[in-house]
Amino acid sequence: MSPIQFVQRIRIETARSLLETTRLSVEEIAGKVGYAEPSTLRRLIRRETRHSPRHFRSGG
Repeated sequence: MSPIQFVQRIRIETARSLLETTRLSVEEIAGKVGYAEPSTLRRLIRRETRHSPRHFRSGG
């Protein structure tokens, strides 16, 4: 795993936890985990988990 892949994995895991446990918007969560663009976070979550952020918000 490259350093950037490691950082992305940590960011995605943190974002997923925030989606499951808070009412923060995807835009707010993206900023908190280090992405300027929410679309980047959405794309990475979908690529890594095969689910949209909404899936984690509703509990799957």
